[in-house]
Amino acid sequence: FRSDYAKAAKIATIQKDYQTAKDSFDLAILEEPLNAALQERYASFLLRNLGKPEAAAEYAQRATELDPHSADAWLTLGLINYKLNDLAKGDSAMDKAMEYGKAESLCLLRKAIARYHSARQEPYSRRSPGLLKEAEMLVKRSVASASPDDFYHRKNRHEAEKYSALIRSLILMISRREVAAANAPQKL
Repeated sequence: FRSDYAKAAKIATIQKDYQTAKDSFDLAILEEPLNAALQERYASFLLRNLGKPEAAAEYAQRATELDPHSADAWLTLGLINYKLNDLAKGDSAMDKAMEYGKAESLCLLRKAIARYHSARQEPYSRRSPGLLKEAEMLVKRSVASASPDDFYHRKNRHEAEKYSALIRSLILMISRREVAAANAPQKL
C-alpha cells in the first residue's frame, strides 16, 4: 500500500467501512493504474468483502497481465473463477499460482473446495460423483504435500479436514437422496 489512497482503502477495509474502502481503491487505481499488487488487492477486496466476483475478475486479470509472475494475482484470479463456476479457468490460474510460489497444498485444497461447491450446487447432475471423487483425491494430495514449516499449515490442515468431512457427508446424502436441490429426482 504505497499511495495515500491505497492506505486509506486498507484502513477503511479493516474498519469495515466498505464504501469508503471501495472509493479509496478506485482513487488509488486511478493514481497507480500499473500497480499489479494494487489491482490484485482490489480484486481480492471486491471478491471477499463485497461478494462481487464479476467486478473482481477484471482487476485480477489485469494484475496477472501487469505482473505475470505474481502468485498472489494468480491465486486471486483462480478463486474468482471458481466463484464464477469456471473450474477450468480456476484450475489454470491455481496451476500458475503454484508455479510462481504458492504452496502446492494450498492450491490443491482450493481446487478441492471448488469441486465440492460445484457438486453441492447440483448434487444430482452426472458430473457430481466425479467432482466429489476428484475433491477427495485433491484433499488427500493437499494434506500429503503440506509442509509443517508453512506459515498457514494449521489453518490449511483444519480446512482440509473440514472439507474432507463435508465431501464424505455430501456423497452419503446424495446416495440417500437427502439433498434438497433443483435437480433432485422425484421420490415415488
